[in-house]
Amino acid sequence: MQVRQPVYRSGKNAAWQAKRANALRTMAPHVVQATILTEQDVPVISVQAQEAFSCGTLTIAAGEGYYQVASRFAGRAYIVVEQDGGWKTSALDERTAQMLLEKVRGYLAEEVAA
Repeated sequence: MQVRQPVYRSGKNAAWQAKRANALRTMAPHVVQATILTEQDVPVISVQAQEAFSCGTLTIAAGEGYYQVASRFAGRAYIVVEQDGGWKTSALDERTAQMLLEKVRGYLAEEVAA
């Protein structure tokens, strides 16, 4: 028995179809551990922690500033913070960490230019 894969097209139902397909996906446990739930819908945002929390390998203290970088999964974001004189991310693999750092550096460059 062959399983038929859905075909997603552009048009008026494209956004609905993409959201439905995203809802059917399952995230790997390491992605769930390395990201937080967020309501922000922007690629990068600067945030100040209201209370202390942990995400991935990071621990963020209350009042500490950090960046939320949107994940591929809707409603989830990685954390990037400058601690101990260097940048740290909540990502557990190096390739994702480098991508996150590039996004934050681009965001900071835009902020300085504005």
